[in-house]
Parts: sequence; C-alpha cells; structure tokens
Amino acid sequence: MTQEEVRRSPDELKQLLADDFREFGGSGRVFDKQQIIAGLQTQAPCQLWLEDFQATPLAPDVVLVTYRGNCKLADSEVVARSLRSSIWKRRKGIWQVVFHQGTPSGSASIGTGKDAGVKLETDRLLLRPLVPEDAQTVARLAGRREIADTTLSIPHPCSEQQAQEWIALRAAQGNPAKQIAFGITIKADGQLIGAAGLGDIDPEHCHAEMGFWIGVEWWGNGFATDSRS
Repeated sequence: MTQEEVRRSPDELKQLLADDFREFGGSGRVFDKQQIIAGLQTQAPCQLWLEDFQATPLAPDVVLVTYRGNCKLADSEVVARSLRSSIWKRRKGIWQVVFHQGTPSGSASIGTGKDAGVKLETDRLLLRPLVPEDAQTVARLAGRREIADTTLSIPHPCSEQQAQEWIALRAAQGNPAKQIAFGITIKADGQLIGAAGLGDIDPEHCHAEMGFWIGVEWWGNGFATDSRS
C-alpha cells in the first residue's frame, strides 16, 4: 500500500482490506474499510517509505507487522513520521489486513528546525516559516476585526505580545507533527501579507486541515487563491 497506484485503486484496496477491518488513527478516530477506501481517493499526492520493517507470526495464518512510516507531501520538505502496526490474516489463501494502528512520532520536517528550509512558491507569492520578527506585522494585520472574526486563534484587538505568542506556538518543537504555519509574502518585495498553515495533520492518511488569512488591504487581488495552490 506504499504504492500510489494501489492506494488510488478501490478494487486493489478491497482485496487488501478485510471486510471487518478497523484502524485506530493517531487522531483518536476509528476507521472502517469503506472509510479508508474513500479517504485514500482524496489523499494528497505523497511519497511513502518504510523503515525497521518486522513481521512476527502470532498464530497459524496470522502475522503482526510493525514498521516506521514516512510520508512526504509532494513539493514539500515536510515529512510526517509515525510508528505503525498491522495484523494480517490469511483467509482462503489470501492475505488481508484486519487491524491497523498509527501513532505520530519524530520530526515533521527536513532541516535543522521544525520548518527549517521549508518554502512554498507561486508565481506571485512566497510562503516561508513565520519568525518572531513578524509579530508587529501579524498584530497589525490579523488584529483587524475583519480577520479576527474569521479565526478562532486570533484575538481582537491583537497586541504584539499576543502575536509573538501566536507565532511561538506554531513554531514550537513540542508537537511538530500536528501543525505547520507559514507567512504569506509578496515575492517581488518580501512584504508579509498574511499566513497559511496546516492543522490536525494526520500522518496515517497524509491529510490535514488548511487555514489561511490575508490582510484586508490586499483583499480582491487573488492572493488567497494563490496561497492555496
């Protein structure tokens, strides 16, 4: 299932996953066979590879498989790492997965820091990690009532100290696999005009919730659409 063509094929997945399949995700959710098949059809393109693969017989025709999983999203240096275990059973001569569990672990980026070296570009924009020096601009832009009303994490009014704390939380090393934030800047002059990020990152399925905001004075220029592309 590390192969993209297998993950995108409902027919292949129906053969690999038992009808009574269950998965305990790192987010705490429980998935059944149909949910996994449906979710994999909308999964963001990513490169998957395994480390420390081991297979341990539990009983005749029953095997426990454990390994470290790595998921690298396309066009990104971010790697979501997890510890995984699966139970496979052979039924009527066919091996199928009946249970799977994944737990996020380790760093979520390539580099010396959490988001070190991670930059995303469009024709007009550069998305780069937020830094403490951005606090004054973040406070001015995100503290506007029009922005604060659309976000849960930004207060109104927003002080520079609150902006510092908001940036520090998203740059913290303590929970690297759960969220990543970027400042949205204009490529031509480097102006910071907003922020974008991924939250509730699910390493098992390479899925995350995306959020963003653009400073009011730059509304109407298509920058929000650009930042999502």
